[in-house]
Amino acid sequence: FRYQEEGIFVCEEGDPEFARGAKLSLEGRAETVLLKEKGVLECDGGGEPYVFLNGSRADNAGRLFLPLVTRGRTTGLVMLERGHDGGRLDRDRLNIARRFTCRLAVALENASLHAREQRKIRETVALLELTRAINSTLDLEEILGRVARMSVDLCGVAECVVYIKDTRDGHFFPGARYGFVGVSDVSPWLS
Repeated sequence: FRYQEEGIFVCEEGDPEFARGAKLSLEGRAETVLLKEKGVLECDGGGEPYVFLNGSRADNAGRLFLPLVTRGRTTGLVMLERGHDGGRLDRDRLNIARRFTCRLAVALENASLHAREQRKIRETVALLELTRAINSTLDLEEILGRVARMSVDLCGVAECVVYIKDTRDGHFFPGARYGFVGVSDVSPWLS
């Protein structure tokens, strides 16, 4: 589960019960233990519910929730389900689970930082390429074509159309286009 907002986590991977986009929310005791104390929450399934998955109770007996903490912030959760023996985790196994979640939190943070850096590098390269294009030619059509292509590549969209304003009548006309969106693909953008 990835942290979305105060007390709300969103599932990113998992089985159908925890399908991508599922929301886990914390209340009361769970919120205090996992978000404020950065502790481990062992569920007994009794009493007032405090962990919800898509609005349904998720603090079933045998579940253990551990926070993924990076730089003092809870960025996600790990849920462990009790094994077939039905017993509680002993102290050694609980320590292993805690160390695992600490390492997982660091790995996720590193992956996020790496992805962010890669995006910045692509943006910088695209801006450098655009600057070179502008400096190498005065041909507006060529410059606009490169801008449209870079926009598709950099923004991860299917199509880019650059419209230029006609100073005589105020209308806009297409100056360059790159990519393709089929008619059936356009309707969600228009609604």
